[in-house]
Amino acid sequence: MVVSDGAMGETVRHIEEVVNQRRTLIREKDLDAMMAVYSEHYRYQDLTKADIRNIWKSFFEHYDRIHSLHAFSRIMVTPGTPPTADITCTGALYATVDRTGQRVNLSIWAGDIHHLSYEEGVWRIVG
Repeated sequence: MVVSDGAMGETVRHIEEVVNQRRTLIREKDLDAMMAVYSEHYRYQDLTKADIRNIWKSFFEHYDRIHSLHAFSRIMVTPGTPPTADITCTGALYATVDRTGQRVNLSIWAGDIHHLSYEEGVWRIVG
């Protein structure tokens, strides 16, 4: 089902809160709080949650003013135990190099699907 309004609108709002929270944590460079947004079962290709932690740690150490942009084109929620969500998203992650002030693109995606799971009362990124 495609979620857009009604009772499921609350679910969409909670999912958007995860993205907004993550955006704030990136700006604050709060690695531990950032990793709480990721599921313990996180997998993206061959990367685990520990790998993602190391990547974010490196970004936070080497870059200043890290920002992300996300534009959702579709959110599909699947009821279950636990409920899951697939978000079709286009966006970018960019930063400024501390030493030079040069702006760099860290990641760009178009039409990618982010997978979330409702775990322990919150939506978490699983891949």
